[in-house]
Parts: sequence; structure tokens; C-alpha cells
Amino acid sequence: MKSKVRADSEGLSLALHYFFVYFYFLSGLSLLVFLLRNLAPWSWLNYKAPLNSFLNWASVKCSWQCLGPSLSGLFLESGLKLLIFSFLVFVFFRALWIAAKAIRSTNSCRRLLEAKASPKKRWGIDYYLIPSSMPLAFTVGWLKPRIFISSSLETSLEEKELKTVLFHEVRHQRRKDPSRSLLIGFLSDLLFFLPLTKRMRRSFGLYTEIEADLSSLKVGQTTEALVAALAKMHHYPFDHEINFTWFSDTFNGDLARLRYHSEGKLKPLLSWRPLLISVVLAISMTLFGLITIFPGQKEAFLAHQSSCSAHINIIKKANSRLNNLHFPNP
Repeated sequence: MKSKVRADSEGLSLALHYFFVYFYFLSGLSLLVFLLRNLAPWSWLNYKAPLNSFLNWASVKCSWQCLGPSLSGLFLESGLKLLIFSFLVFVFFRALWIAAKAIRSTNSCRRLLEAKASPKKRWGIDYYLIPSSMPLAFTVGWLKPRIFISSSLETSLEEKELKTVLFHEVRHQRRKDPSRSLLIGFLSDLLFFLPLTKRMRRSFGLYTEIEADLSSLKVGQTTEALVAALAKMHHYPFDHEINFTWFSDTFNGDLARLRYHSEGKLKPLLSWRPLLISVVLAISMTLFGLITIFPGQKEAFLAHQSSCSAHINIIKKANSRLNNLHFPNP
């Protein structure tokens, strides 16, 4: 009963830490969407005609010849915005590629493990027993996660320790933690340029493990059995079928988990230096997306593209060539 009451109170503290992690990633995602929307060329040039003028080299050359260096600030600002926009688009597709690779490799490893494993059921929990000399327990799968326990771990753990491990993994399974970790990993890859992101990602991994620990305590398991099982699973080499990335963050947080269960303390979520740098970067990028640094030069450029006859002829020719293109019907 005492363990259950403690688990309930500590769960509230953990929920607060979860809130800050989710808030950080949602705020970062909102920042990226805002920047992609405001730094896109069709946004900061307002409408199609000036966009065509800016993207056509002949029209840019005409503007420079007519207005001279008075447009240097606009060209510098526009080039910088285009560079940042291109970088953000690259970051987005890079994050998609990394997530796709993670999904593919995990599915491949899961199929290999299921081919070797034998299904078992104890205490109403379905799991797969895999022949391995490494003491491992993990949950794999996106929509329908599966629990895997190695044969060496099952034989090395006492019954109460094995029960604790299984209820721990059931929490991962029911909460679909592999999918949540994939999502947080995707957002972390999007926000990798903010110093606080790496810390938030590790904190999320630690919180999911502690949450699963508390879940096993709520159903009557003991802290002593949990700590004993954790000690028997710590740092072993991996077979080629096992994806080490499933466990790296978990093993790195083992000491933090032990400290939490012995002292009830979590490592501070925020570190002031990366927090300060991340906030300054976010504010700077937001202001850069909102503010036009050289509004007078922008107005001069827009006025020129509608008043210069040479400029108008260049755009008309470019548009006529585009309209004359004929694409075959599919």
C-alpha cells in the first residue's frame, strides 16, 4: 500500500515534467511552421508578380542596373531568408528520412526476433522468449508492440523480479512508448539546432522508463525487486539482431532511475545555459521572420517592377514562355 501511495504522488511530479517536455517540442514545432511560412519567398515578396521578378535573373539584373546599390540590403536580407528557408526544408526532409530508416530497421529486427522467439504467457501477460545469452527485456512495435524477454534473463531473475519486469514492459506496450519515442525522435531531429533539444529527448526517455517503473509498483511490485532486476540487466554486448539504439538512452539513464527510486529525486529538467541559448535563438529567428529589415528598399523594388518598361517586358517574355509549354495528358 505504501509503494502504491508513493507511486501515485511521484506520478504527479512526473506528469509535470512530461508537460514541460511536450510543451517544448510543441513550441519548437510551432516555431518551425511559423518560420517556413514567413521565410518562404512567396511570403516575404507578398504576391506572384514580385516573386517572378525576384526569381528571374534578367529582372534582378534590370533592378540592379536601374536602382544600383540602393537594393543591396534587400538582396542581402532576401538571400539570407532564402538560405534559412532552404535549411529548414532540408532539416524537415532529413528528419523524415531518419524516421523512415528507424521504422524500416525496427520492423526488420522485429521480424528476425519473432522468427527465433517462442510465445509465452505468465500472469496474464503475453510475451516472446528469445534465445540469447544477454539479459534483455524490451518492447518493440509501432501500432501493436510486442514484449521480448531473453532466455538468460528469465532464468537469472527470481519470480518477483521477472514479474516486475513484465509489468514494466506491459506499461510500455499499453502506452505505445515505441511510437511515442519515434515521434519525439522525429521532433528532436527537426529541432536539433536548439541546444536544449538533446536534453529534452533524453529526459523523455528517462521519464518513460520511470513511468513504467511506477506502473509496476502500483500493481504491488516492490522497489527492491525492481532495483535487483535492473542491476542484472545493466550493460551487455548486443547480438546483430538487436538494435542497440533501442537501449542506449535507457542504459545511460539507469543511474538516474536508481537515484529516483532510492531518493525520489529527478535530475533538473532545465540547464540555464542551453535554455538561454535556445530562447535567444528562437526569439531571434521569430523576429527575423516577422520584421523587414529594409522596408524602404523593398518598396522601391516593388515600385520598380511595375514602372520600368524593360522590367515589365522581361517578365512578360518569361510568363509567355511558361504559358507556351505544353504537357502531354496522362
